[in-house]
Amino acid sequence: MKTIFIFTTYILLAIISKAQPGTLDKSFGTDGKVITNFGDSTYPTINNAIIQADDKIVVIGSYASATEEHPTSFAAFRYTSDGNLDYNFGDSGKAVVVIPFESWSEARYGAIQKDGKILLSGYGWYYYFDPTYSGLITRLNTDGSIDSSFGTNGIIQITKNKSGGYGSIAVQADNKIVVIGGAGGSGFINRFLENGTLDRTFGDTGYAFISEHYSFESCKIQPDGKIVVGGNYYPVDFTTRKFCLQRYLTDGTLDKSFGDNGTVTTAYNDDADIHDLAFQSDGKIVVTGETTKFSGNFEPRFATARYNVDGSLDNSFGTNGKITTLFGDSFAIAESIAVMKGDKILIGGEKDGDTSSDGVLVRLSANGFPDSGFGYNGEASGFEYSSFIQSVLLQSTDKIVTVGGASVTEGSIDIALARYNNDLTQKQIIITKIRRWLQHHHGIMWDNNNGNISSYAVQRSSDGEHWSTIYHSPFTTNNHYNDPSPLNGANYYRLQTTSTDGAVAYSNIIAVANHEIKISPNPASNILHIEGLSSTNKTQLTIIDFAGNIKQQAVAGNNACNVNIASLHPRNYLLKIEMNGDVVIKKFVKE
Repeated sequence: MKTIFIFTTYILLAIISKAQPGTLDKSFGTDGKVITNFGDSTYPTINNAIIQADDKIVVIGSYASATEEHPTSFAAFRYTSDGNLDYNFGDSGKAVVVIPFESWSEARYGAIQKDGKILLSGYGWYYYFDPTYSGLITRLNTDGSIDSSFGTNGIIQITKNKSGGYGSIAVQADNKIVVIGGAGGSGFINRFLENGTLDRTFGDTGYAFISEHYSFESCKIQPDGKIVVGGNYYPVDFTTRKFCLQRYLTDGTLDKSFGDNGTVTTAYNDDADIHDLAFQSDGKIVVTGETTKFSGNFEPRFATARYNVDGSLDNSFGTNGKITTLFGDSFAIAESIAVMKGDKILIGGEKDGDTSSDGVLVRLSANGFPDSGFGYNGEASGFEYSSFIQSVLLQSTDKIVTVGGASVTEGSIDIALARYNNDLTQKQIIITKIRRWLQHHHGIMWDNNNGNISSYAVQRSSDGEHWSTIYHSPFTTNNHYNDPSPLNGANYYRLQTTSTDGAVAYSNIIAVANHEIKISPNPASNILHIEGLSSTNKTQLTIIDFAGNIKQQAVAGNNACNVNIASLHPRNYLLKIEMNGDVVIKKFVKE
């Protein structure tokens, strides 16, 4: 093995309070959860949820009507940003829309316009005389009342086939409305003007018709206005269904530069369906849903994939662009996906619990694997009874809200919301000194900290993303570790700390490599000289005080540079160096 040098002398340990990422936010509802039971003999359906610009939460579904002629009607339920029913919306937080001539109607998706008005899309069915489904859209004012200026008395009703009604709905930057219609083979996309009039400049007089054997569930608008729809492709020979994406230009024609002439299909071992999609900051498309095997039992599994902007699978994600094994052989269905800042991915759905189905929230790192810094090994769950998650939402504070249902009492389903803490912007930084690098034993040594740390765990990785614990030490005993079997090539190390109250935190990542960075002079008065940097890539330099505050930042483009530190107050500082994916931290003294 090469001679290896340690190139850092300090580890920054982020000791996080009980509000660590993936824990319930106790300031939301009751201990982080909200359960709404309206006390009726029937219960609402919960299909989806959307979030307003003011962080209020709109839950979308259906509600039992008071009249026998209309067993269910479109419904929206609104909550304040902190989880209380918004009594200024509709009838004490509940807006119910009875669709004329439809015996049974249900809202399935929603969207918020720039002016705050709420669009609901779904279907209606007058089953006494005709089994035909109608595609229905209604628009609500910000107070939950029907906007009668939209469509015909606030409602759009189109019957184009007999198999689905309307599904996912989205609003373009120019306020035009795009919605998926139909299902199971004879689908289409409609576009409407802001007032609810069919936009006949789109596709074929307002319709972009989808070829047979394609069925789409999710519809999103790219920043450039192109329309991406996701669902499944059912081959002509009726073999296994596949993930399917199509992209349309703003005029309603297929974007031939995407995938194979506008269409992308991805095969799994079993039937596969996309339930939701989202865009990353770099334009890549992430999708989630299920892959299902029928072998005497219904056996769905989480399925997630990521695509490049041109529609090709992104092989840097998961395994060849896909992941399917989050919960092994457990029953699991993914319903909703959201992308956080930094392109970490949130997925919500349900999985098998010990005695019932449980709503589950998973966070993936940007490479597609569970993020061990979130919840318990990347997974969070907030309800102790049978539950499911239909939507994952991000508030402007970066808090995570899940919306779905829960069976608190047998035979009923209540609206269930939960809010989770996300990555904290303010962390208490405690400095632990690595006394020396045990070069001949391939080991690290650190200082035990006073405080509430109960144990340390040394974790190792070959790529800085996938970690395994190789050593565990109680707080009161050892403070060093010799790695008896280092990996071939690069070795990354970090410390996992567990506090006495159970909070888990991680140090920064230490990479062991065959280069050494030097700073001089030390102590320094005005200029700090740094050598050993990358000569091919830019290096980020950050000066941090011992309280964890950022005092100065710079970028170096060569293997050596000078940093002017004349404005710093005389004291000890840390220089954080981010280079080629490695993090190096050096201590220096400002005279």
